[in-house]
Amino acid sequence: MSTENTHGATLKFSAVQAGYWMSFCICINYAAVFLQSLGYSNAQLGTILALGNILGVLLGIGLAAWIDRSPRLRADSVIPIQLAVQAAILLPLIGMRSRSTAATVLYILYIAVSSPVNNMNLKVCVDLEYSGQNVNYAFSRGIGSFAYVIASMLLGVIVNATSTAALPIAALLITILQLAANRAVQRQLQKEGPKQDIIIRTASVPGLSLGKFLKAHGKFCLVLLGTLLLFYSHNAYSNFMINVVRNVGGNTATMGYLNAFIAALEIPVMLLFNRIFRRIRRWKILLVSFLGFVFKAFAVAYANSIGTLFLANLLQMVSFAIYSAAIVDYVNEVIPYEDSAKGQSLAFAMTTGGSVLSSFIAGSMYDHCTVFTTLLVAALITVPGAVFSIMGLERKTPAEAEPCGSGEKIYDVKIED
Repeated sequence: MSTENTHGATLKFSAVQAGYWMSFCICINYAAVFLQSLGYSNAQLGTILALGNILGVLLGIGLAAWIDRSPRLRADSVIPIQLAVQAAILLPLIGMRSRSTAATVLYILYIAVSSPVNNMNLKVCVDLEYSGQNVNYAFSRGIGSFAYVIASMLLGVIVNATSTAALPIAALLITILQLAANRAVQRQLQKEGPKQDIIIRTASVPGLSLGKFLKAHGKFCLVLLGTLLLFYSHNAYSNFMINVVRNVGGNTATMGYLNAFIAALEIPVMLLFNRIFRRIRRWKILLVSFLGFVFKAFAVAYANSIGTLFLANLLQMVSFAIYSAAIVDYVNEVIPYEDSAKGQSLAFAMTTGGSVLSSFIAGSMYDHCTVFTTLLVAALITVPGAVFSIMGLERKTPAEAEPCGSGEKIYDVKIED
């Protein structure tokens, strides 16, 4: 494998991840700032976020299934269309100054359109791998997290100095940067990949329909179900962190320091992931991460001071950080290439689904129960989540599975851990 080629693909895909997570920062994490400035209540905000995320999940899975079934449609050619629609939605949002039906519909559509961009990005990452241009996904994802932190801090300064009207303008500029980064990766895909140990022998057979895919990959569905439950707990804490921080005597400033602390833990793990875990199979890493989610959820629930809350978040390194870095490689290992868009999209959709569930259930519980009760219930939910996820982990890759019958695709894959 050419080092120059590998580094070139990784750097360009890192720019893609940076663009997406900066966009995500504005769309989701600054949604409350923007919408509340227009006069929306917290309940209305939660509904908009939930509806936008639900539509985004459905759109992402639908696009993935379409791409896998179509011999002509590719993820890298769909992304520019998604970003163009995103820009078209942002333009009228720039002029919004008060709550209205138009603003509500536009923001729901903004979430619904922007979220599936990452589904397609993950498919492009797989396409780069199979074209022979290896991408260090964990490194790229770490750059995305770093860009997210920088964007979050800069946006706070900009909004304080100007107004929330700067948010859709910043989102539009970042959308243009996303388009430029994705165009660079699209050109990278058009290059002829070098000779490598990954050999793909395919017949002209499209991927499975979504229904057949789910039936054919029962164990993978168990992982998806478990991940949904784990991310319910994860988001029940992270989406309502201010409630948890105040419960142990902190304030908004404390939450800011805690977020920076969590990011500081995640970024080096992601950037150095391939070096640290070079020889460890991805299913083993995911097994550790699933257990990490459980331990972290209980540690957060029982944290009774600011100090113990910070200590509990040390488990972010062995839960969310290594999960985010390992899941794309794992799906790439256990799901055949022709179904890879669906596999990556479903895995990403479960994290979003957990956020939607927590918006409805945990949000209501914080209003009617104590913080400890809400977090303890979330922690208990991680137990079946981890059990389902671990039960579904596959130890075999497509290369080790039995050959398919005549007319089906066969993969000889050497996984480089």
